[in-house]
Formats: sequence, structure tokens, C-alpha cells
Amino acid sequence: MSVDEKLREQGILTGADTVPADSIRTGDILDATITSADLASLAVTTAKIDNLAVTAGKIAALAVETAKINDLAVTTGKIANGAVTADKLSVAPGAIATAMIADDAVDNTKLANMAIGTVKCGGALDAPTDVSLAALAAGALIVGQGVGAAPLARVIGTDASIDGTGALTITADAVTNVKAANIPIGCMKIGGAANAPTDYDVSTVGLGAIPMGQGAGVAVVAHILSGDIVNDETGACIIQALAVETGMLNNDSVTNDKLANITAGSVKCGGVANAPTDVDCSAAGAVVFGQGVGAAPVAHAIAGDVAVDMAGASVIQALAVDEGMLNNLAVTEGKIGNLAVTNGKIGLVAVDTPQLALLAVETAVIDDLAVTAGKIAALAVETAKINDLAVTAGKIANGAVGSTKVTATAIIAAGPSAQAPGVMKCYVVDLPTGAQDFVLTPTENFLLVAAAIIKTDGACGANANTVQMLSGANPVTNALNMQTAGPAGASLNDQERAQFLTIDDAFSSWTVASAIHFTTVNPGGNSACRVIVQGVTV
Repeated sequence: MSVDEKLREQGILTGADTVPADSIRTGDILDATITSADLASLAVTTAKIDNLAVTAGKIAALAVETAKINDLAVTTGKIANGAVTADKLSVAPGAIATAMIADDAVDNTKLANMAIGTVKCGGALDAPTDVSLAALAAGALIVGQGVGAAPLARVIGTDASIDGTGALTITADAVTNVKAANIPIGCMKIGGAANAPTDYDVSTVGLGAIPMGQGAGVAVVAHILSGDIVNDETGACIIQALAVETGMLNNDSVTNDKLANITAGSVKCGGVANAPTDVDCSAAGAVVFGQGVGAAPVAHAIAGDVAVDMAGASVIQALAVDEGMLNNLAVTEGKIGNLAVTNGKIGLVAVDTPQLALLAVETAVIDDLAVTAGKIAALAVETAKINDLAVTAGKIANGAVGSTKVTATAIIAAGPSAQAPGVMKCYVVDLPTGAQDFVLTPTENFLLVAAAIIKTDGACGANANTVQMLSGANPVTNALNMQTAGPAGASLNDQERAQFLTIDDAFSSWTVASAIHFTTVNPGGNSACRVIVQGVTV
């Protein structure tokens, strides 16, 4: 029965009277007087209970049953602090519905323990399930497996990876064209304003447009190459005419491969207005000659005193060398032909010391009577200039050699035993073929200087014919072998000359009492010769 009915039964209320709302106070109710039997089902409504009226002491053990409480009747304000103890509640399994739990009421302390490294997920049949991440590498994530399937823990891999800090790394080369968003045709992906990736349309700039940096923090701008180099849409670059200047070229960078073809036989030269010019040098022996400042060079064949062929061989032309072209001492013995120096070839006072090489003047190169007094400069004849036995009597014109023509030491021996100047004297002995022993007695004291032979009456032949001078029984000279005394060690021919190689100074001073023997040994052949002895009187 209700409270109103109970009170009418006890005569407290009469007729239709009811207990006014909030009229029953805690002090009006004796402790433990209200039992479950006293309360009709759903009789206790919120409006019937004063705030904080139901204390622990007013409620008998297990008195408050679900059936006795109207829905939502027990609000927080109706329950005194600490009034609801465990023994006051009787909750059937599953009796606490979602609506009975206040928002944020279930905190971590209300949850059952979860293994470290697990995540609470909806599992099979929507049951809360702890999915473990602890067994996987750092960065493992919960990955859904489809509708109605429990999620699983997986490590992200292949195109990207994530570490335990949550840092995501895209694998190199993972972002392929198929993964990129569409880029309008003719556009390029660039860094735009605020560093935002931007599709930049270069097709509107023109064929061959290229994005070019404009400086830090500025978006690129497309341009077509201009100036020294231009390009087209195929990427072909063209260097403009006259664009390459000297300062642009590295040293040694212009190789033969870089040059345009040069016609065979031509030489590249600086031409008019400094323009590179190919000069034709194809003519045999042609050489490029400068034509003066500002003029282009020209190719000519060398002509005049010297000619040059295509092999580079040069030939001095006949009669091209005159006196002014000869250096001092240039005309040596080998340059003068036999009997080439005639009287007409020698100018007045032309034969001076600087013009004569050592031993250059030999008998064979002096024409008979060519050396006259007027041809010899004062003191020009020195010992070193005259080859042994070169000046024979036939070569000197009468009266040609005066005291002014001969240096003071030209015809005397050198050394501690030097003699006073004397008169040059020659002895000439003609020996016929066969074994000979001709004795010469000097007409005055005589110092032998040189001796030679001239082969006469034909060639010597293949026999070892020898000639020698002796003072008494003592050899004055070596035994000259006519078979080997000729040029290059050959046998002497008729008119060829040979010198005695040694003169023994112990027997080269003769007196009027000396007996000088001229001997020949003739095993066969022809031993005829003329012996010429040169010296000075002492």
C-alpha cells in the first residue's frame, strides 16, 4: 500500500487527504520502521523523499529493492554521503545498463588490469579484447582486418615505416608517379608560396621553357634560353654566332676535332681584320711569309740564293755566296778545290790572319805564282795558318815574301832553344823508281821544319815502297809507306802528296858537314817520288 493509504489505515489521514510533498522529514520516521512490506511497488518516488532524508539508519538491511524504486527516483541529491554501502545494494548480473553509468565515471582505476604493451580493441562478437603490441618492433600499429574481424597489430613497412617515437619515414623511391596526384599536362611540380608544392604550367611560356630559380624564398619562373645560347623543345642547344669569346675558352680546349676542316696543303693564319684564314701552301716547298703589320700572310716558294723543296731540303744556288756572306775562318781546307785560289781570286791585301783557318792553306789549293806581295796583308802569314810544306817555290811570285809580310815568329822553332830568325830554305830531291840512296850535303847550317813527298812517274801500285831521310845512319823521319800514305790509307797515285809524320829533333839540325841520306826501298812497282824539305838557315 502507499504511504497515504497506510496513514488512512492508521487514522492519521482521512478522506481524500494525502501526505503533502516533502512533508515527511527524517525526524518523523522511527529508525528501522519502514520495511519492505510497508512499501508498495514503486511507491517511493523522488517527490516523496526529502533531500538527504534516507539515511543508512532509516533503511533496514536489504530493504531497498529494485522493484521498490521508481525509475530514476534515486538521484544524487537523495542519497546522503556514505549512505549506500555494499550491504545496502543488491545488483543482479547485467543489471547496470549503459544509461546507469554517468559520463566519465569509468576511469583507469575502474578497468581490469591490461598486460603492458596491449591495446583495448573490439574483438570477436564485439567483445572488448586486449591486442598485444609488445612482441613487435617499435612503431607497431593496430590495423583493422575488415568488418566483423578483430584488429591485429602490425609493423608498417614497404613504402613507409614508423618508429617508436611516431616519426614516419617514406621509403626511398616509394612515391612513384602512380602514387602522386595528377599533374596537369604541361605543368611541373615546384615549391611555391610558403613552400607549398605547386603545379607550375610552363607550357604557356613557350617551346623549350625551363624553370629557373629566382633566389632564396622566391618561386621559380620559366624562361626560354636566350643570349649566347638558345634551345628548343627537344633540348637541343645552339651556341649563337660570335658568342664564344677568348675568355670563355679554357687553355688547350680547342683541339683539332673542334676546328672546321682545313683544305689539305693549307695553313691557318690571321687574315684581314684578324679573321682566321686558311692560306694555300700546297705548292712544292711553299712557305708562309708575313707581309707586314695588318696584312695577311702569303705563301711563296723560297727563291733567290737558296731553293727549298717539299722535303725541306735547301740548296744554295750557284754563285749565290759572295764575300760578305762568309764568316771569318769559314773557308777551310776542305771547302777549297785544288788550284781554286788563283791570282785573280785574291783581292789586294785580302789574305789576312782572320781569314785563314788553321792549316787551311795547302799547296794543292794555291795556283802557281798566285801569292804575290800585294795579296798578303802585313804580318798575315803565321805558322799556324800554313800547312806543312804547303808553300812551295812555284807558288810564290818573285819578291812576294818580304819582311813586312811575315810575323816575327812565323818560321822559327818555339821553346828554350829558339833560334834567331833566318832565311826560309827548301831542298827538293827527285828520286827515280827502284832502290835509292841519295846523299845531300847542306850548303849552310839548316833547321829542318817539315818534309813531304809528291808521287811522280805514275802510281805506286800494290807494293810496300818506302822512302826515308837519315842523318848518317840515324833516322830523321819515319819510313813513309807509299802503299798506305794516300787518301783514306790507300796507295799513292801520280801527283798525290803525303807528309812525313815524324821528325826526330835530335837529328833535324844540319851543318855543312852533315850527310843527309834520301833512301827508298823498292820491292816492286813504282817508287819514284819528289822529296821536299823545308827549313830555315841558322
